[in-house]
Amino acid sequence: MSHPWANDKMPGGNSFQDITHILTLASQAIGLGEIVARSTFTLNDAMNAIEIMDPRMDSGVILPQSSLDSGGEAHMTFDPLTPLLPVEVCWVIDRSMAGEMGWHGGSTLSQTVYTLLYVHHLNRLQPDKMLPTGDITRPVELISVVLRSAVVGLLKTCDLVWRELIKGHVYDGEDFHSDKFDVSLCEGFQVAKVVELLDDGLRWLSAQTPNEWYEALKYRLELRKCLLLAISQSPDIFGTQEALVYQAHRLLQMIVKSTPPPPFNSPAGSAFDPTITRRLVSVAPLKAIELISQEDAWKALQGMLDGMIEAYGMRDCESPLKFMSALEARSRNLGSSAPMRNAFVRSMNSTILSYKHPRWILGLVYSEITFIPHEYMSSLARTASHFLLQSGHLVHQPALISDSLTDIENRIKELLVFLASALNQNRSRARRTFAKMLFAWHKLDEDVQGLVGLLQQPPGTSQVAVNITSRLPLAILHIRLSIVIELMFSGFELDLYTPSEFAFTYWYLSSILGTQVKAISALLSLCGSSEMEETSMAYLESRQSLVTALRLLSLTRLSMLIRKAKKEELFPKLDPDRQRMNIERRLDWILPGEGESTDLSDVAKPDWVAYEIEMIRLKRREDEEAVSKDMVWLSQGRSLLLGLKENSMADESMELCSDIHKQFINRLIETSNFYLTICQKEKDAMETHTAIIGEDETHQESRGSFAFSTHVWFPWVD
Repeated sequence: MSHPWANDKMPGGNSFQDITHILTLASQAIGLGEIVARSTFTLNDAMNAIEIMDPRMDSGVILPQSSLDSGGEAHMTFDPLTPLLPVEVCWVIDRSMAGEMGWHGGSTLSQTVYTLLYVHHLNRLQPDKMLPTGDITRPVELISVVLRSAVVGLLKTCDLVWRELIKGHVYDGEDFHSDKFDVSLCEGFQVAKVVELLDDGLRWLSAQTPNEWYEALKYRLELRKCLLLAISQSPDIFGTQEALVYQAHRLLQMIVKSTPPPPFNSPAGSAFDPTITRRLVSVAPLKAIELISQEDAWKALQGMLDGMIEAYGMRDCESPLKFMSALEARSRNLGSSAPMRNAFVRSMNSTILSYKHPRWILGLVYSEITFIPHEYMSSLARTASHFLLQSGHLVHQPALISDSLTDIENRIKELLVFLASALNQNRSRARRTFAKMLFAWHKLDEDVQGLVGLLQQPPGTSQVAVNITSRLPLAILHIRLSIVIELMFSGFELDLYTPSEFAFTYWYLSSILGTQVKAISALLSLCGSSEMEETSMAYLESRQSLVTALRLLSLTRLSMLIRKAKKEELFPKLDPDRQRMNIERRLDWILPGEGESTDLSDVAKPDWVAYEIEMIRLKRREDEEAVSKDMVWLSQGRSLLLGLKENSMADESMELCSDIHKQFINRLIETSNFYLTICQKEKDAMETHTAIIGEDETHQESRGSFAFSTHVWFPWVD
């Protein structure tokens, strides 16, 4: 038989030689994932070389079992019936908790909880299907009774959490992932049945000879039981949840002390497979990830338990001011010392809010900020309606003003609920929600001012009535400006601003904070001195001190940025009109949208001319004058913050979030100290006629001492 290439008519002749055996031999030296290609080889060439529907294009491809993992050890075949030592079962349960906390942290179930392979083999762990091992150190009950109950408890807990998360208070794909990948979370198990399984495991462990790791296993099953029972009860029902969570706290402290080391060359190591995502039903390929460290898992669980206790405190809270203050304090993303609560806790908070009486949150404005009795406003509305009707200014029914008051109250309720819901969102979505609601607050401010004008119009209206009604628009303005301030500072938390925008941002913040100080001062001047108003006065006074301190810090940062040699990265040489367009685009939420209009002047709208004038003034100042002024501002701000710290018990509005509020104040104090040190060094350098100290080089010593304590709202600029 002639060679297929022996054809004189083939282009190039018939002198070709078969080198397939050479390529086959050479390919054996190429490892998995490697390729040999010419320099002009492109992705298009690679795609053309692979046939559509080729198994290699399948995201669920199963790699050879002989492949090495990242640790360099051969992958061990998993067998759910393999006997384990008590310490190995402890390790498996602990790592399953890391998977659970990873899911709470935003990863998918397939990347976290489902990597525990026992989840997919529960039907093989039935006690009546497993034979005794004959090894007293590895009794079969450790798998069939203890580990099985722990896995079922894990899945049922995830099922209950999943049900809370899908209520719509948090967002699928943003705060959590709801996809179950066609794997059961023990939805068909009743909570009582799962508790019974856990009790069986505890009874078996109690019947064994006392052993260090048997005791450790008991702690873990009791912890799972507490979590399951606490989460299974509706957060609006006054029950035993708080006691269960406190018990879980105590168990966690004992568990952390008895965390087993990672197994070496143990069958327990094969119980987790991060590549399980390739074998589950998925609409998109998912990357295999490592579970979080055990230390981080315990911290995450601790934070979740703390958040649940906070939620129960908010459930029992009768004060909307304390409720909203706690939400505001917890909504900020201030770093590892005060991390945001996970999606489950934030959803719990929203669920608790939804069970409150519809008029309850209205007390934030009437009962706690302005201290205006609702009946008093209704009486004034009726009086004003009759007066305007008699004077001919009102041609409709006398109830018209009363209806306007009711409409305004309903809008206040809706906006406050909207605000509370926003504070329960992740910081990025909360910021977007703040921006969306601001015009509604602005329009409400305009309508409230119009209503108050009508209420004060009848002749004979007392000065007391004028003072009381004048508090309402000031309270609305106070809340609106608070939203603007949170929105602006959240940009630093999310790292949204470029250094070139810092100067305008701090100038704008100082302007808004100054307006807020005036609004609070006006409210304080209109408040009475009765005992019932002391809570309102304490809240307003502490808020005034905090806002003033933030304004002084903002002014200082603006001054320091201008003085920082005016580097191009801080002050790019842009056309003034172009720079203005950039900033207006950044603050497009200030401008009314299509179909939105109002006659009320917007105090939150930036004055570009005033900004340019202030920039010119600051640039013309002598450095000695600027540094001295900065030190005065910082000292004044620090004094106010120290006063807040010392008198923290006087402000009852922070009762539900006292710890996080103290951390917030302490961080601001440390920030003031940090920048005071910088200013002092600059002043010393000027007095000794040495080079002007810059933040990026000669402040390294100060930076090493204070940088990690600097507040995220006032970051260091290198």
